[in-house]
Amino acid sequence: MVAQLARPAGSAEPAGPGGAQPYRPAPPGDGVGRWLRARIGVVENVLDYTPELRPHYTKVGALVLTTSALAAVSMWTALVKFLDVHWLLLAPVAAFWGWLIFCIDSWLITTMHGSQSAGRSFWVRLVLAGLLGFVIAEPLLLKVFEPAIHRQVAENRVLERAERESALKACNPVPYRELTAAERERCRVRRLLLTVPADPGAVSADIATLRSERKNKQEKLDADKKSLQRLRDDARKECNGHNGPGLSGVWGAGPRCAEANRDAESFAEQSRLDARQKEINDLDERIKTLVESRESVARDYATQMNQAIKAQLPPPDGEIGLLEEHKALGSLSGESLLVLVGPWLLRLLLVVVDCLPVLSKRLSGPTAYDRNIARQLGTGETLFELDDELRRRRDQSAKETELGELDRLDRARQRDRDAELERTRVRQDKELNRKIDEYARWLRGEA
Repeated sequence: MVAQLARPAGSAEPAGPGGAQPYRPAPPGDGVGRWLRARIGVVENVLDYTPELRPHYTKVGALVLTTSALAAVSMWTALVKFLDVHWLLLAPVAAFWGWLIFCIDSWLITTMHGSQSAGRSFWVRLVLAGLLGFVIAEPLLLKVFEPAIHRQVAENRVLERAERESALKACNPVPYRELTAAERERCRVRRLLLTVPADPGAVSADIATLRSERKNKQEKLDADKKSLQRLRDDARKECNGHNGPGLSGVWGAGPRCAEANRDAESFAEQSRLDARQKEINDLDERIKTLVESRESVARDYATQMNQAIKAQLPPPDGEIGLLEEHKALGSLSGESLLVLVGPWLLRLLLVVVDCLPVLSKRLSGPTAYDRNIARQLGTGETLFELDDELRRRRDQSAKETELGELDRLDRARQRDRDAELERTRVRQDKELNRKIDEYARWLRGEA
C-alpha cells in the first residue's frame, strides 16, 4: 500500500526468500551524503525507494552549502571595507549572513519537493534566488577586480582633488578679489564659499563705511561753514553801513550790528564746527589705519585661505569605501570593453551559481522521489481526513450519549417536580374541603 512508503527510521526490512534483502526499499544511506540531503529536507525513507536519485540530491545539498559559503565570504568582504574593525570580530556577522542565505536556499528547495509542475511558484523562487545572487555577487566582484579598481580610485581622487581645489580658488580668490553678485550666488549654491579670520573684504567694507560716513559729515560741515561765513559777511556789511536787502545802511556798532554779530556767533556755537572737524580728522586717522592694515590682512588672508582650501580637499589616500570602488569600476567599464563585459559575466556566473539549486529542480523536472513524496503527502492528507472523521464521529457519539443521558435526567426531574406539584395540589384540595365542611357545620349550628 502507498501508506506504507515511509517506514520508521532505523526499522529493519523483513528478509526476502532465502534471507536476501528485498530490492526495494534499498538499505538506508549514511555518511556525508545523507547529511547533505538532510540539509535540503530530503526524506530518506522515501528516497530509499529510488536510491538512484541519492547523488542528485546530495549535489543539490552541496550547492546550497556552497552558495551560503559564498554569501558569508561576500558579507565578510563588504564588512571589512565598511568597518574599521579586526576581521576576526566580523567573522560571526559573516557567518550569520551565510546561515541566513543557507536557510533561505534550503527553504526554497524544500518547498519544491513533491511539486509536479513548476508554475508561477518556480518563477517567484527563481527571482528570489536571483536577487540573493546579485547581493552575494557584488562584494566578490569588487574583490576580484580590486587591484585595477584601487588604481582607478587613486586616479579619481587626484582628479576630484584638482577639480575641487580649482572651484574653491575660483570662489575664494587669492589674492583677495571682490566677487560679483552672480559669482557669489553660484558659489553659495555649490557651498564653496569659505571664511577665515583674516578677511580683507570685511576691512574693505569697514573702509567704505567710514569713507561714506566722512563724506556725509564733511558735506554737512562745509554747508554749515558757508552758512556761518554768510552770517559773518552780513554782520560786517551791517556794521560798515553797506546798503542792500536786509541792511539798514547805518554805519557803526548800532543795535542792528550787534544783533547780526550775535546771530553769527550763536550759529557758530550751535553748529559745533570745531568738534565736528575733529570727528572728521579722527575718521581720517581710522581710515588711514585700516588702509595700512589691509595689506597685512591680505597677506594673512592668503595664508589662511590656502590652508582652509587644503582642509576642504578630499584626502589623496586613506581607506577606500565600497561606493568609491563601485564608481571606479564604472569608470573602468567605460574605458575597456573587457572590463565592461567581464564584471557582468562574473555577476551572471555568481547569480547562476546561487540559482543552481532551484534551477536543478527545474532542469531535472519532477523526479520519482517527487512523485513518491506527492503520493505520500496525498496519503497523509487522506489518512488525516479519515482520522479526523473517526475522531469526529467517536466524539459525536459520546457527546450524543451524554446529551441523551442529560435529557433522561431532565425528564425524570421534571416528572418528580410534576408529581410533587400534584401531591401538593391534592393536599390543598383536602384542606380546602375540610375548611368548607367545618364552615358548613358552623352555619348549621352543629359545631
